[in-house]
Amino acid sequence: VLLTAWQQTQDELPDWQLRIVGDGPQRLELEQRAAKLARVHFTGWLEQTNAAYAQSQLFVLSSRYEGFPNALLEAMSHALPCIATNCSQAIDELSRSGSAIHTVPIDDSNALAMAIRQLAESAALSASLGCAAQQVSRDYSWDRIGPMWDKILMKGCHEQVQV
Repeated sequence: VLLTAWQQTQDELPDWQLRIVGDGPQRLELEQRAAKLARVHFTGWLEQTNAAYAQSQLFVLSSRYEGFPNALLEAMSHALPCIATNCSQAIDELSRSGSAIHTVPIDDSNALAMAIRQLAESAALSASLGCAAQQVSRDYSWDRIGPMWDKILMKGCHEQVQV
């Protein structure tokens, strides 16, 4: 879906490139499809992603399904404007009614292409989404979530010991 959306937008964004980070069983097939497109790069798995986020102007999650989208949350923490498919209830929560993430329907390459164009063409919209995204990501920081996890885990341990 992302490659199809890129095909629709690549000529309008000659200074942009599409970098796909990660690895998986479909990589070879996707690389073959992407060979016909301009400025598409596959980085494979990255142990450290901070540099990739820092070099990016936009983050796209075009998944059909996600449990909790960690990569999206990481991008949000770097104040990147984000586009994501409506593939998880977590994305609904993270998007804060569209103020923090531009959401598009699953498998809709036309809507994805339009969202990419909108963010590429509007620095103000990109900045607004990025700022809101970073604010939302703070609600999920380890300083905030860690103590909650510790409390849950400690409660589970105590219950187990008492049994």
